[in-house]
Amino acid sequence: MTMTIPPFGTSYIKVVFSPDSPGPKTGTISFTSNSVNSPHTIQLSGVGKAAAVVVDPPTPVSPLTYLTASGSKLVDAASNEVMLRSINWYGFEQIGVPGGAWTRPFRTKTVEGTVKEGMLDEIKRLGFNSIRLLFSIDCTWAGYRPFTDSGQWNSTYINPDLNGEFLNDLVAQGPQNVKTSIEIMDLIVGWCEELNIRIIFDLHCLAPDDSNILGTNGKWYTTATPTAAGGTNMGVRREPRSETQTIAALVFLADRYKNRPVVCGFDMINEPHACTWDRDSLTGVLGFYERAGNAIHAVNPNVLIVCEGVAELGADGGTVDHTPVGYENTTESQQGYYNWGVIWSGGLGDVGRTANLPVQLTLPNKVVYSPHEYGSWPGNPGHQWFNPEVINGYPGPAYPDNLFEVWRRQWGYLAEENIAPVWIGEFGSYLRIGGDPLGGGASYSEQNLAWDTAWLNKLAEYCNTHKVGFAFWALNPGGDPDGLLQQQPAGTWLGAQTFKLSSLAPFLPLSNDPSNNITVSANSISYGNETIGTPKPLTVTVTNTTTSPITVTLATGAPFTTNASVVIGALSSTVLTVNFTASAAIAYNGTLTLSWTGSSKQITLTGTGTSAPVIVGPNITTPPNAIGVTAVGDSITKGGFYENNGWLSKLCFYYNQSRRYRDVFAVVATTTDHARNTQLPQVLAMSPPPKACVVATGTNNVWNTVGGTNDVKYICDQLIANNIWPILWTVPSRSNAALNDTANADNLAWNTIIRAYASETGIPLVDSHAALSDISNKLKPEYDSGDGLHPNLRGNARIAQHAYLNNVFSKIPDDGEMVLTGIAGNLISNGLMLDNNSDNIADNFILPAGYTALNYLEGDIRWQQVNRPAGVISENTAFSLAPISITGGQPYEFAAKMRWDTYGTNASDNQLSWTGAVQVYFTDAAWTYYPDSTFYILGKEGFGQEEGTILRSNMVAPVGSTRAIISLLQITSFDTAKTVNTRIEFAQLVLKQGNIPLSGIPAVDPTPIPTTHRVSISGTEFVRNGELFRLKSVSWFGAETNTAVPHALWERNWKSMIAEIAGMGFNSIRLPFSRQAFSSLSYIPSDQVVMQGNTNNDLIGKTVYEIFDMIIDECAINGLYVILDHHRNNWDAQDGTPIRAGYDQAGWHALWGQMATRYGNNPWVIGADIYNEPVETAWSQWTTWVEACANHIHTIAPDWLIFVQGAAPTNADFFWAGGYLGDVAARPITLTTPNRVVYSPHEYAHSVYGASWLRLEGQTIPANWPLNQYDKRRAHYSYIYEDEIAPIWVGEFGGRFGYTGTGAAEGTLNGNYEREWLTTLINHMNGDFNGDGLSDLTRTSKGMSFCYWGYNANSTDVGGLLTDNWDTQQAGKLTLLAPLFNFNGVVIDQVANTITDSGNQNILDSNNLPLQS
Repeated sequence: MTMTIPPFGTSYIKVVFSPDSPGPKTGTISFTSNSVNSPHTIQLSGVGKAAAVVVDPPTPVSPLTYLTASGSKLVDAASNEVMLRSINWYGFEQIGVPGGAWTRPFRTKTVEGTVKEGMLDEIKRLGFNSIRLLFSIDCTWAGYRPFTDSGQWNSTYINPDLNGEFLNDLVAQGPQNVKTSIEIMDLIVGWCEELNIRIIFDLHCLAPDDSNILGTNGKWYTTATPTAAGGTNMGVRREPRSETQTIAALVFLADRYKNRPVVCGFDMINEPHACTWDRDSLTGVLGFYERAGNAIHAVNPNVLIVCEGVAELGADGGTVDHTPVGYENTTESQQGYYNWGVIWSGGLGDVGRTANLPVQLTLPNKVVYSPHEYGSWPGNPGHQWFNPEVINGYPGPAYPDNLFEVWRRQWGYLAEENIAPVWIGEFGSYLRIGGDPLGGGASYSEQNLAWDTAWLNKLAEYCNTHKVGFAFWALNPGGDPDGLLQQQPAGTWLGAQTFKLSSLAPFLPLSNDPSNNITVSANSISYGNETIGTPKPLTVTVTNTTTSPITVTLATGAPFTTNASVVIGALSSTVLTVNFTASAAIAYNGTLTLSWTGSSKQITLTGTGTSAPVIVGPNITTPPNAIGVTAVGDSITKGGFYENNGWLSKLCFYYNQSRRYRDVFAVVATTTDHARNTQLPQVLAMSPPPKACVVATGTNNVWNTVGGTNDVKYICDQLIANNIWPILWTVPSRSNAALNDTANADNLAWNTIIRAYASETGIPLVDSHAALSDISNKLKPEYDSGDGLHPNLRGNARIAQHAYLNNVFSKIPDDGEMVLTGIAGNLISNGLMLDNNSDNIADNFILPAGYTALNYLEGDIRWQQVNRPAGVISENTAFSLAPISITGGQPYEFAAKMRWDTYGTNASDNQLSWTGAVQVYFTDAAWTYYPDSTFYILGKEGFGQEEGTILRSNMVAPVGSTRAIISLLQITSFDTAKTVNTRIEFAQLVLKQGNIPLSGIPAVDPTPIPTTHRVSISGTEFVRNGELFRLKSVSWFGAETNTAVPHALWERNWKSMIAEIAGMGFNSIRLPFSRQAFSSLSYIPSDQVVMQGNTNNDLIGKTVYEIFDMIIDECAINGLYVILDHHRNNWDAQDGTPIRAGYDQAGWHALWGQMATRYGNNPWVIGADIYNEPVETAWSQWTTWVEACANHIHTIAPDWLIFVQGAAPTNADFFWAGGYLGDVAARPITLTTPNRVVYSPHEYAHSVYGASWLRLEGQTIPANWPLNQYDKRRAHYSYIYEDEIAPIWVGEFGGRFGYTGTGAAEGTLNGNYEREWLTTLINHMNGDFNGDGLSDLTRTSKGMSFCYWGYNANSTDVGGLLTDNWDTQQAGKLTLLAPLFNFNGVVIDQVANTITDSGNQNILDSNNLPLQS
């Protein structure tokens, strides 16, 4: 075939994949064109699979038999009475899988050392014998799979660590990896057979969320097509559902599970309303029950047909006469005062007594009637019978004695008169004042609780007396009302709520058995193979279901050990650790016996001892003066939200090691090449040397498996040669949907090599990948900081705990214990925590208000304990010392022993429950802020106690500082941590100039801090550390406006935004400012501008310069350079010239002199963007002004680069403000200090300026579009770079590119044209000067540098890199910009006359496809 594609147009070819057999298939499509890169070949691949529902379900394994109605009772095949004691479990009907698959296993299993009870196992243990399992029609469709959230197929609704059975492949990614809903249903049916738990399938709705889309909630059909574009998760529009489809879904399941008695019945439709109890062909629910029931029995004659009453308040059949006996002839009765409305499917009043109204099926004795019954919520009360005396002066029995008669008239007569079985399909209530703390029911009152307690007791009595079955609503937490399970925090499901279990005790007779007073989360624990002599801990949860404390005696036999006994509080749980320590290479069997008054339980224990492999490690002799641990790596190596914390600080805390800090601890966005050539020499130059160095690099070039891992091996070899222990590291996986497929496959390949190298050499390994990944090789959501790459606080803690449990530092000598007597030179008064006045507070310490303290001696160590009682609402427990005098510029070391107890406060998805911390804060008498003076230690992930040592070496007090403030903190940002008692303890605090004399460690000089290399220029290139360097910048504007600070500080934490910019791939930030705000050193912006919701309290009260100080220092921490941009004079308007009325040249010089004085010696401040877009100034005037101001700057900051924008054009060809530099060739900027000038044009497309040479919708296409852009740029500015006159830094460019403020694609032609313009600009900056797809660089170069406008979401004309909510990145824009970040420059071999493109995909065609370089 032949096709013609118009210029810059798009055509589509449909390729159909039809495999003829299962298994992998490959192929190609080849075609030719007149493109320079013809011919073209596209590789095709796919996997053939069998049809989704061909496989028959497994054969039954349960002794259960089908049930039949015998009068009002249900009996099995042996005529034994069976009372259905059920629980509702929803989820299938909405998301295609029962709820909780993301948070708890369905069957009991061991996960990360903890035995987690399966939800099905818990249902069985609690005494339920059946489940009402909700579903929708969609669940029965072949290929229908569970919904997802944000594309996270394997972690949002199905956690592979917990429920990997629901996945086709534990490693593969993508929606097709998840089993279909029917396949998941098969698994659940099989598990219920194993547990003898019956299932009643409930057709709860026709389609997911159909009450909003189809409007069919409570109906078995619909006649209306929705006008809104609704759809299932398969992306199919929701069309009307007919009764035929409804019956087909029921028949499908009945047929699929025929001969499987575990599936004992079908609840035909949930809460039918807008209908009548008759046989009308459309709206008659009675007729539907009979048609559907007979259809089911045609394929499966054994199942029960469950029929609910009409759930309609006040409609036909929706009221019942509740006139008290003896009052039938009263006026009130005759006027219908006592005809009370029936809701919740309770309208069954005439079904059994009136001829032709019962459900009549072809097969007898298979009908069960099912009302729903709820408490006084909602409605306060929702039914008249909860408060009958007030409503119409009811003369009958008072509440709750009236309830038996109420139920009898509505549905109870069916059971009392032996007409038919009754099964209450739903009942429940909040049963807690205030409802669900994480959900609804806030108005649920003490009166509601009193009503419902009485109601529930009466209902249990009625059900047990008349053998009425029931299904509690629901297993799932949350909802209205909330269910049985607890969730804390939201979305994390725990065990049953004990107060609800207590309320349900009358319904579940087994709960009255003393043997059920104590429950355990597992009946067996299997340890698998464990190394001889190495303890292996596993945990189980033990729960007290009673209202009194119970002492449980525990007994095990060797090699299993645990506590002798434990006291479990009323209605609470404790986590019990059982250790297995094998002494021989044999299999072990044992039991854990739990005994309490009246009963006992046994847990089976199994494990096998194995011999440890003998691996000869590196031959290293640690020098006697070596101290601590350092690292080489990138931003993940740095770790943590707070300064100087992270997983390595935590690991050093465990091992009594000092975490050594060079000028940089790790460098953001670097690769193994940087770690090898830049960071490693710094490590080897450290004096004294470190004991160990973690080689935690590779994240940013994980695709380079061979070269990158060889760099790692080289680094290890050099460390060993210098008697420094190397510590290997695996690269964590990602969860970012745009990156994880390829990157995680690369991670697996990389980590396989690293793990093999560790095994071969005996080098210790920090396996962060194993610590953070789920089974499908994705970063677990609970460890994700939000960008899909960097671990959050909880993730950093997890890495450290995982490494500690695997004895990573066991071969490295620790830095020793602190001496136990006074330490010479200790600047902390009473650092040993003496309490001479016996008030339980160490002398000279300050205790926060509302807290309690305990000072006690443990062995030779005196501990100071600080407790924050439950209910004391504050973020921090601050235990402060009086100010300590120090000398600026001098080295100091700090040490402290710390321990804490989390008291059961667990972590949320994005943060730890709390963080133990020590803050060493350097300041002066005026409380001047000095950065990088705080040291934090992460708290524990999960439950339990921790103890360790903080050793902070080589802290150099900033020049000018005169005192140190030391605070011991317990940061509890997680709200639940504020509701329980928390405890933190300290001992042996030391601050000493020089080195702390630890045992065996002589005092030596601290490590010198090497100088950070500045960015300079050579010819047309930027240079750093002797290597070419490309400035990849972004503008973060706002300080030039009346806010006087960068924007969005009212929305987000300022540090998080700086970290996000670094994470996007930028290496520098352009900070605009105004002369109006920054002429004064004392101007303080409005608090409201810099603070929203306490996110930026540290900026409150700071001057604009102090805020810039903090931003610049944080940029340095994240590896970001800063270019200061004098953007405006007044903050209310753009000027176009720095010299104007009210702003003279002397003031301009003074402003820049002030900036240069403050930041000239800071190597992270590159220089001055001297004035923005001076379009009101002629080039002849502009050159003299720039030279005078720049020469003044260089008298103060001689290293600063001067960025010069274009002035007013000398012809009528207006490019964009600041974009015309056509006169540079004739009149360049000449400064007294050479090699300091960078020319900075600005360029925009039609989002900003619709120039005649740009293509716009509805206008004449410019000649030679889009290649005309190259000639236009050359005329205006690019010749400066192309002809090797000076460097170019495109100081502003940007656009909307067809994306809205929410990040959605607009699909407009102008958006397409703007993307075409951007492609030419990117190619031009990357070295294609004429658009022919070939590099025109004739010198080694990194390409033109650039600065994107802007990071902000609130740029009126072009938007920004954030969406309107300031929290989400514009993924489409970042994808368009990716070639600028991926291009690493070209290297010219002058001898061979060849060009090497080190970026691989540096030049793009107009469709954003790579061309040849």
